[in-house]
This record gives sequence, structure tokens and C-alpha cells, in this order.
Amino acid sequence: MIIIEGIIGSGKSTLTDHLAEKYGLKAFYEPVESNPILEKYYKDPKRYGFEMQLWLLSHRLDLHNKAVKYEWDMRRQTVFDRSIYGDIVFGKTNYLDGNMTTQQYDMYMKLRDQMLSYCLTPQLCIYLNVDIDRAISNIKMRGRECEKEMPREYLEKLSVNNREMLLDLRNRGCNVVEIDYNEFDRVKIYEEISKFTDGNK
Repeated sequence: MIIIEGIIGSGKSTLTDHLAEKYGLKAFYEPVESNPILEKYYKDPKRYGFEMQLWLLSHRLDLHNKAVKYEWDMRRQTVFDRSIYGDIVFGKTNYLDGNMTTQQYDMYMKLRDQMLSYCLTPQLCIYLNVDIDRAISNIKMRGRECEKEMPREYLEKLSVNNREMLLDLRNRGCNVVEIDYNEFDRVKIYEEISKFTDGNK
């Protein structure tokens, strides 16, 4: 199991597409289009912050479980464009921004801990380091209506909170590789992926 993490607009989905095709991996994508709360959340984060996090957490757990079943049944590897492990980045940011109360955040964390206790730790996490300006440019290019007014400060907070998430993954035994992805150089990524695949290009 390979997970790709990074801030919004870092290029996770594009890289997931590419790696799935190159290595024959089954791709699992963040539930963006099917998320009924996303637009409401961006318009009123304080009203929908807690609801948003619970929806995302439950759907990411569902995707994780489907991936594990697929790996066992089909004997093929999987790749995620964001995982249940990365959900904490948004959960903590919501809490620090006042979009969740302390009680709600505690409930979220307890639920997350219970879920992760049953989850298979990914073998590899590829973290895409990108400049905030690059991420903003990518967000504008893909043109999602709900993202067009995303504050720069929000992306900066996500970047900071990702550091704690990566430390948590390392403590769980996941191999974490950080890639400077501003220039979209995939050579190092290929080298790391080859350690966890059958080598089929």
C-alpha cells in the first residue's frame, strides 16, 4: 500500500494516475466529487467543520478497507491520493481555526484512534513538498468552484500540520519519503516505488 500526501494542489491525484498506469497499481482517490458537504463547508466552515471531518474520516476508512480487501483478493498493490492517515491534517487545522470545539475535536481524535487501530499501516508514504505559490497555481488550473477563494493562510497551516502527520506515520512504521515536487521530477519517486513493487514497468 502506497499513500501520497501533500497540501491541496500539490499534485497528488495526477501522480496517483501516473503511478497506477506505470506500475499497474489499483488507485483509490479522495472522495471530492461525491462529497455533499464540501461546498457548504467552504462557505461556512464553522457550521460544517465537525460534520465535514466525520464524513471524510468515515469515507477514508471505507476506502482503506476496500483497498486491503482488494490487495488480498487480487494480489495487487494499491496507491492512494490521500489516506485516512492524512485526515488529521484537516482535522487539526479545523480545530485550530475554531471550526470544531474542543469537545468535538476530542471526539474526532478518539474515533480516529479507534479506526486506525484496525488499519493496515501503509508500506510507503510519498510526501510532495511544493511551494504555496505552486499549489495555488495548480488549484486555479483545475478550476474547482469551491476552491477558487481558498486563502493562502489555510494552505500554510496545512503545510505545518502535515509535519506532525509525517512523524506519526514514521512512528507507526511507515517508510516516509519526502519529494521536492516543485519541478515535477519523478526520478526519485520511481526509485522508491521500485522497492515496493514487483518491478513491472
